[in-house]
Amino acid sequence: MPNSGVTVRNLSMTEKIEYIYTVLESIIHNEAKLFSDSRKAGIRRAQSCIQFLRSEVNNLLQGSDNKTPGANAPG
Repeated sequence: MPNSGVTVRNLSMTEKIEYIYTVLESIIHNEAKLFSDSRKAGIRRAQSCIQFLRSEVNNLLQGSDNKTPGANAPG
């Protein structure tokens, strides 16, 4: 399990997304014998969605880094 002492509030958006992914990975790794195949598949689907979300957030953040202040200001 990821460090339970982590204060999620202090993490960046991408770090929060990574933390959620890691928690799900830890759950499936440590508790797999308790889950049905369909539950494990559901967790894997959730992880795929989280990876997509992380990619989208990274793209948005990179896009905002490339903008100059006032570039979209009405002129």
